[in-house]
Amino acid sequence: AAAAAAAAAASPLSWWTAADQSEGSSAISSAPFLRAYVHCARTTTPGLNRFGGIALLLLNLASATKHLVNVTLPGFGGADVPRLDYVLTPGPSGLSAPEILLNGKRLAVSTDGALPHLEPRRAHGAVIELAPFSFGFFVFPDAGARPCFTEQQTARLKRAEAEAEAREAKEAKELKEKGASKAARGQSRAKSDDARKGKGGDARKISEADFVPSDERKTSGKRTRENMNNKARAEELL
Repeated sequence: AAAAAAAAAASPLSWWTAADQSEGSSAISSAPFLRAYVHCARTTTPGLNRFGGIALLLLNLASATKHLVNVTLPGFGGADVPRLDYVLTPGPSGLSAPEILLNGKRLAVSTDGALPHLEPRRAHGAVIELAPFSFGFFVFPDAGARPCFTEQQTARLKRAEAEAEAREAKEAKELKEKGASKAARGQSRAKSDDARKGKGGDARKISEADFVPSDERKTSGKRTRENMNNKARAEELL
C-alpha cells in the first residue's frame, strides 16, 4: 500500500517540485511516442531557478525505443550545462508494477505516511537519453530564459547589461583617444623630423664653409712651416 501511494503521488509531486504552474507551458512535438513540455522552473524550490531556469517534461510512450533529446535554446547549450534530472521508471515487473523508481531508486512513503524526498540526479549537458516507458523532469537552473526571470534576476540582468554597455563605451573611448594620441605623436614626429632636417642642412653648410679641404690644409700647413723656418734663420742672421 505504501509503494502504491508513493507511485500515485510521484508524478504530480515531481511536477510541482520542478515546474511553476503559474507560468505558461510550451508543448513540443518532435517524434512519435515522445512528448515534451517546457515550463519555468519553480522559483520557491532552492536551486531550481538560479537564472531563468526551465523545467522540461519528457515522456517516452514507446515500449522498446529510447529517445535522445537535444535541448537547444538561443545562447544555451554545450556539454558543461548543469542539469537536474528527475527520471521516473516502472519497477522490475514493468507498467503493472506496484512501485515506481526515481533515478533508479524505489520510492516509498515512510511508516508515518510522509511522502518521500525527491532527490535529483545532478548531470551536465543538453543531450538527454530517455528510456522506453519512462518520463522525467529535466531542470536547467541557468537556462537564461527571460520569461522565467524573477524580479531579482531581471534586476541583476539589467545591471550586467548596463555594466557591459559601460565597458564597451569606455573601451571605444580609450581606443578613440589612443588613435588621436597616435595621430598627434605622428604629427609631432613629422614636425620634429622637418626641424632636424632643416638644422642638419644648415650644419652641413657651415661645416663645408668652415672646414678647409684636405689638399688645401696640407699645402697651407707646408707654407706655414716654411715661413716659420725662414723667420727663424732671419733672426739668427740678425
